[in-house]
Amino acid sequence: MTKPPQLTRSGTSFIFTWQEEQIMIEVRNIREHKSNSNVTSEITVTTTNPAYNPHLIQQGFNLTSAQTRTKLAATLKTKYKEKVDWDSLIEQLCVITLREYRKGEELQMLVYDGTINQVIKPEYLIEPLVYKNMPNMLYGDGGTCKSYLATYCCLIALVPELTNGISLHAQHAKPLILDYEFEKNETEARWQLLANGLDVPPVEIPYRRCHVPLVSEFDVIAKIIKENDCDFIIIDSLGLAAGSDSLKEERAALDFYKALRQLSITSLLIHHISKDESNKSKPFGSVYFRNMARYAWEIRNEQEAGEDELIIGLFNRKNNLGKYSKPLSLKFKFYDDMTTVHDHDVKQVLSFQSQLSTAEQIIGCLKGNGLMTPKEISEVTLLPYGTVKTVCNRMAKRNTLVTVTGRYGIATGRVTGE
Repeated sequence: MTKPPQLTRSGTSFIFTWQEEQIMIEVRNIREHKSNSNVTSEITVTTTNPAYNPHLIQQGFNLTSAQTRTKLAATLKTKYKEKVDWDSLIEQLCVITLREYRKGEELQMLVYDGTINQVIKPEYLIEPLVYKNMPNMLYGDGGTCKSYLATYCCLIALVPELTNGISLHAQHAKPLILDYEFEKNETEARWQLLANGLDVPPVEIPYRRCHVPLVSEFDVIAKIIKENDCDFIIIDSLGLAAGSDSLKEERAALDFYKALRQLSITSLLIHHISKDESNKSKPFGSVYFRNMARYAWEIRNEQEAGEDELIIGLFNRKNNLGKYSKPLSLKFKFYDDMTTVHDHDVKQVLSFQSQLSTAEQIIGCLKGNGLMTPKEISEVTLLPYGTVKTVCNRMAKRNTLVTVTGRYGIATGRVTGE
């Protein structure tokens, strides 16, 4: 009877070794199919017997099919002439793999002993844009500087002390860019122009062009992360990394986030918006793409034709970890030899104002025009007069606004919304 194998794990792969038989089998890319309950995988069978070529076979393998097991055993008998009980060996392989795959993590207990421990607040990697150890999403239409902003996030995470007073505050991290959309020279050009704009000393980060879904090369990515000590990944873009023919299918999103969760790393996922005009502010595809992200920002842009600068607005559309963050705006200035990034007042961009709260729109209007009556504010912002009057009264009671002979103005030192 075949003795039980030695089992080791590498990422999501299982590696079985039968010492006496001099056989090793690696099982990877395990997937469970809900439609027929099959569990499929890829296997590679090798031998350490010096009388043979080390590689015996590599193929797809259904772990739940008796017919597939029989066929594999017959094939291996022709390739490896030594005395091996292949039927028993393959049975062990399937039983142990399925058991370990379905076992999951160990049970833990949530404890309340009559006392409240100090609440651990979620921590930002890049405040207020990226939560640490969470999947964060940045989505928007094409041409909104999503990839540029993601590259900038990599840079300030690597060299957080050189943000030049911008409103994004980073902790140190070593990023990895997984690029499904661009060529290396395009991403590297952005990297160099941004670095020059920040006057950063020579720096480099791991970068990888990707062609197949994250699920299909999970172990390769996990190895890259470990070997390079990375603790922050940019995935550009989510749709291609999910790799399904239809992103509207929930399976594409669930499989992607399952793999991402196993990486246990801070992530910034770049994604596109829905093509549906009625859902233009939502990420494209299955609702699970948005629901499984813990934190999501929509990005919009404002740029005049021929101008060498672009203004982006960032609007927090989802936050599972705390209060919604206030809108942000940044100005990208493009030169021949550098790109600079500066804070910008989101309230001063007309096309962004509809994305702001009523209070934020009122503050923006007063900043640009000084003292105004509710009627004047209503005429400029196109907000209903009654709404403006009610919100102005509430803001005055909270000392955000002051009143001067029936007009409202911003209280000294108060330039934000409620």
